[in-house]
Amino acid sequence: MTTPRKRAWIGVGANLGERRKQVLGAIECLDRNDQITVEEHSSLYQTTPIEVPDQPDFINAVVRVTTTLDPLPMLRCLLQIEGQFGRMRDRPRNSPRQLDLDLLLYGNEVLNSLELTIPHPRMQQRLFVLQPLMELEGNFEIPGIGSLIACINACQGQRVTKLVDSDGKAIAGVDSQRAKFGAGINRLNYAIDNLSQTKVNTEASRSRVLDTDYAAETSELARTQIIAQAGIAMLAQANMQPQNVLALLKG
Repeated sequence: MTTPRKRAWIGVGANLGERRKQVLGAIECLDRNDQITVEEHSSLYQTTPIEVPDQPDFINAVVRVTTTLDPLPMLRCLLQIEGQFGRMRDRPRNSPRQLDLDLLLYGNEVLNSLELTIPHPRMQQRLFVLQPLMELEGNFEIPGIGSLIACINACQGQRVTKLVDSDGKAIAGVDSQRAKFGAGINRLNYAIDNLSQTKVNTEASRSRVLDTDYAAETSELARTQIIAQAGIAMLAQANMQPQNVLALLKG
């Protein structure tokens, strides 16, 4: 007989060490568990600590899973994964941590015991939980609390910044923009090469034109000089003729 699977939502956060790597690593650990299947996780968000602000910012996400585990075994699994990443539970509440895993919702169940409260008792006060949850599910009714959008509106003073999409859409978008810029640069380089070649051809043509003009002007100058010299010679000869006539008369 197949064990029925229940859907659950888990909050993931870290503000010590390699925060992004630890959050994504925790999600991988969840998916490697035979009794848990990760369906989807939100984008990563950078968030300012709320109750103890004098500490590093968190990287947060929300994960939607299906599981055959009941709520309490699920909680123990999350605590075990925290321990694998160096989380020590004996530190003061809200102190910085390598990893924080919270069981936010378990189907539509409402549970209130000494070990576990579902929905998470403070999730409606945390925009770093509500915003990623909205990204995954849109607006819905949180059991025993109210609409997700109403909770978000009540937390608008908190700073939550989206970093990267869950399925790498932001990275793919960056790659796409890089490709577009690369194609644009290639087109510009091609145009520059064409313009450079056009410039070379134009300068060569201009040089040939100038050379042709120079040769023509040189020829014209030589012709003019020859004509001038011939004119001077003829004028000299004309000046000599009266002198020759006078010489003959005197003779």
